[in-house]
Amino acid sequence: MAPSRAPTRPAAAAPTAAADPRALRREPEQVRAKRSLDAILGAAAELVGEQGTDGFSMAELARRAGVSKPALYRYFPNKRAILVRLARASFEDNARLLAEAMTPRPGASEAETYREAISAYCALQRSQPFRAHLRAAMTADPELAALDLEDSRRNAELATALLRARHPELPADTLQARALLLMVLVDALAGLSTQVEDAEAAVLIRAFVDMTAPALGIDPALGIDPAVAPRS
Repeated sequence: MAPSRAPTRPAAAAPTAAADPRALRREPEQVRAKRSLDAILGAAAELVGEQGTDGFSMAELARRAGVSKPALYRYFPNKRAILVRLARASFEDNARLLAEAMTPRPGASEAETYREAISAYCALQRSQPFRAHLRAAMTADPELAALDLEDSRRNAELATALLRARHPELPADTLQARALLLMVLVDALAGLSTQVEDAEAAVLIRAFVDMTAPALGIDPALGIDPAVAPRS
């Protein structure tokens, strides 16, 4: 993760905050705490990617993050708490990626936008090995599984809103149900893409798009499919 930027000096127009000695004492502590937390989560992602969720100890994580064990336990009582935090952070990244990828570029067809969104998500999974291990842990942990379902529902609602904004004639309930199924299926595709070579991953992504786009009312080649839209 990128390191936190140093705090900027208070503006001359705000002398009240600068004059408060308590604010001056708190700010460096908050910055150090943010850096420590970022270091812990970054080290946890590395170790999960290298060794899986069960392959490392809290002591090893503290060493990798460059913090003491007491400092680590001040943030997280156990490894499971770290996995929950990593899951939440990855879900936030997913939502940002979806919102960006589903926003069409000028001149791009809806099919191209959809294909690029799926490709971008798979590329993210392939570039961050910890995600595959974290997803495996979700299947065995009820809390992580519930967080995953919550994230899938949220992303399905976002995808539905983006599609409905361009095609209000599509039925919202049906579209949202299909979008939720898509969110679950695309995770399986992303996991598979991490196990094969780049060329095969590209073929699988294209096949997935061709198979699933019509369910969202999108013709894989032409854009919106009038045969899927409701008849007037």
